[in-house]
Amino acid sequence: MGGFGQVDVEVDLHLRGVLSQLQRDGVSVEEACPDLSTLERTYHTLRGLMWATNAKRLPQDIQQHFKYTLAQNTAFGQSLTVDDIVDANLDRSILFNRMLALFEKFDVLACPTVGCMPRSVAEEWVSEIGGVKLPGYMDWLRFAFLATTTGLPAISVPVGLGPRGLPVGLQLIGKPRGEASLLAAARRVEINVGGPLGPIDPIV
Repeated sequence: MGGFGQVDVEVDLHLRGVLSQLQRDGVSVEEACPDLSTLERTYHTLRGLMWATNAKRLPQDIQQHFKYTLAQNTAFGQSLTVDDIVDANLDRSILFNRMLALFEKFDVLACPTVGCMPRSVAEEWVSEIGGVKLPGYMDWLRFAFLATTTGLPAISVPVGLGPRGLPVGLQLIGKPRGEASLLAAARRVEINVGGPLGPIDPIV
């Protein structure tokens, strides 16, 4: 996505292999992405506004139990100015229109579901991906920012197991109100990679 999200080597290699396999099956695959330079700021502003709204009338005896990162989110939302919120709403529309332009040529935008392989359950959040230190605890979920911000339909398709036997997901983002076409594309990917995959035994 134009360098917007970091990706572990294992994820990158596996997904490129899946896309190559799809190409051999007749799917047209090209590397393309609209300008996402305002996406990070827009996403965090709108998310901050949500948390500020949620906390506005929430009793203090409940807020006092917020974990540190949640309290940070709320404080960030409360610090936003009217200009911050207006800019985020305007930029969200610009991002949406850029996606519409992309869909004039493509059926879906494919990208990782997340940029990292599964990590230890003991990690509260992923702090490094692809050798890059992440500044915030939401950053390991960057590939979810685009569909969330623009309100576009998206689906995550399991596309097999990586080199260490851990699952990898491919995210497909579709056109506005294009859920049926998106589901059809996801089904084609699923069949191509031998899915659907059964659940993994967490003990084994």
